[in-house]
This record gives sequence, structure tokens and C-alpha cells, in this order.
Amino acid sequence: MRLLSLLSLTGLAGALVPPCHPDLGPEFCPSSHVLRQEHEQLYEEFRQENPATFPSYMSQSEVLEEKLFPLLKKARIERDLYDYTDPERLKSRHCQSRFGLLAQEWILHKVDKANVPSANVELVRNKSPQKSVVVTIPGRTSHTVAVGAHLDSVNHRDRFADSFDNMTAPGADDNGSGSVVLLEVLRAVLSHVATVGVLHNGIQFHWYAAEEVGLWGSKQVFAGMREESFPLRAMLNLDMVGYPGGGIDKIGVQQSHVDKNLTAFVTALVDTYSNATAGNITCGYPCSDHASAWLNNYSSAMIGESAYIKGDPDSPSSNPFIHSAEDTIENSIDFDYMMEFAKLALAFVVELGEYSFE
Repeated sequence: MRLLSLLSLTGLAGALVPPCHPDLGPEFCPSSHVLRQEHEQLYEEFRQENPATFPSYMSQSEVLEEKLFPLLKKARIERDLYDYTDPERLKSRHCQSRFGLLAQEWILHKVDKANVPSANVELVRNKSPQKSVVVTIPGRTSHTVAVGAHLDSVNHRDRFADSFDNMTAPGADDNGSGSVVLLEVLRAVLSHVATVGVLHNGIQFHWYAAEEVGLWGSKQVFAGMREESFPLRAMLNLDMVGYPGGGIDKIGVQQSHVDKNLTAFVTALVDTYSNATAGNITCGYPCSDHASAWLNNYSSAMIGESAYIKGDPDSPSSNPFIHSAEDTIENSIDFDYMMEFAKLALAFVVELGEYSFE
């Protein structure tokens, strides 16, 4: 998740705000004023009230609970995250480092191994060398539902890194957790499609580049969709889904820069399919990639870990290890908790994948 350096913008009481490092470049000391200007301009030009409606009840509970949830494997998620944060191979995933390109290739390799013969895989450019990965599984209609997570990482606290390549940023929680959950959901959806055929709507899986430097990757993905009038009907963002600081019995649901109708549906998903209860996250600024979708007039929602639930007495208001060399599996991750997010993302895809938006 992208954290700005002014508490008045975050809306997260007591949130950990990493120091900026202007000596390492503008990406390490983002200007809240510039970010607000960019998004206010987008808002004025493109944002409209979205009349979209979403299911009032869950129609796919039987197939999800009996057939699809058992396809999600915690051991595979664990292996993927250890591989994705291996310091010998991926010291960081910063979009300006050579490791950032390796992270993009790692995602592509895993997608290829998932065997997606009927899917289209696209790389979307942005201002950084790292590209976003977009996987499309066609449906019977052109309407499309997307789930996304950013693939990059950052370390705002390493004062001794003299280059992006020398930065240590494992990003296990932020956002290795969301990236590997997305892979596991992709595998389950592909297995389902191979068994029953394509869903009513198309499904997309997005791994966004360069989130930590200003949502660069997702801005290009959704701006491109808007320019083409692409019929994306709903997008769910997963950002930081591994740290159980506020308790594994709670799931955070974002309230800022989201579609209120879709967010109500996501809250109902939590109530129906999770062992956890929903609590509100309120960034107060465009803190992650759902904002790029929303500002380009697409319905978006976001789920995240309980550490950021506003007003929760058990919440520390942040994962204290993010944006540092200490955001490791050992410090930040509960794999049982990640499985709850995998179930929710899969339920989102299947419920809306079979929903008629006509």
C-alpha cells in the first residue's frame, strides 16, 4: 500500500508513516500536493456517478463451498510467497530496479505454468521499466470482472541504499501477499472453467507495476480501458492481506475511492464466505490501485488486513514492518489469514462472473 507523508491525508489514526528520502529520487518522497492535483484532475475530467448494481444475494454458494474453495491450497500459497520474497533471487521488486523486472517475469512464469491456453496475457507499459501483467479469461459476454494486486515493493527506510538495485525490500505483506493470493485464485478459476466451461462474464487478473511510486501501473491499465470503452463492470483490489495485527477474525473493507454499491456487495461476501467480520478501512487519499479504477469511472472495491481497520481497539493502525527490510514472512505473514482473502477473491470472481450485468 502506498503511504503518504502527511497524517492529515491518511485518515489512519496512528499510522506508521515512513520517512521520505529525496536523495534517492522523487519516488522516495512523493508530493501529496502533486498526487492530489493529479487525481482531482482525473476526477473532474472523467469521474461520473456509477449506476451499477450488484447481486442482492449469493447464487454460487454451493459450487464455491463444495467444489472451488477446496481447490485453494495453503501450502502452494506458502511456497509461492517464499519464492517471491527469496532474498537470493529477488532482493526487492522496486519498479526501477533490475529485480523489479525479474518480479514481472516471475509472475509471467507462474501464469504460464498455470496453463491458460484460452486466456490472453498482456503486458501494459507505464513510466517505469516494470510492466503490469493482465490475464483475460473470456466469458460468454463482453462484460468483465477483475481482481488485482500490485507486484512491486519498496523500502523507505534504507538510508544507505545508493541505488534501487541495492535496496532490500522483500515486501512479503506489501504486496507479495496479494500477488500470490491472486495466483492461487487464478488456478482455481482455470480449473473451474476447464470443468464447466467459460463463465457468463469475462474474468481478468491484474498484477500492477509501480504502485509504490504513485500507482503508475494501474493508472495506465485503467486509462487504457477507459479510452477503449472497455466493459469492465467490477474490480476488487487486494493490497496487504497477510498481517493479522488486528486479529484474523476481521477483514478490512476500503471506504475511500471506491464504489459504494460494490463495496456493500464485498461486505456481504465477507459476511457470507469468510470466518471473519468486516471492518472499515479509510485511507482518505488514493492509497492503492482501486483508486485508479474508480477515478477512471469503473466500479472498484478493496479488501485488506485488519491492522488498518479504523476505530478498532485491537488494530495497531498499520503493519510496522512494511516499506522496510523487515517486511518478511517471519514478521508479517499468517497463511491461514491469507486463505480467507483467497476465498473472498474467488467468491468475488465466481459470483460476479455468473451475474447478468445487462
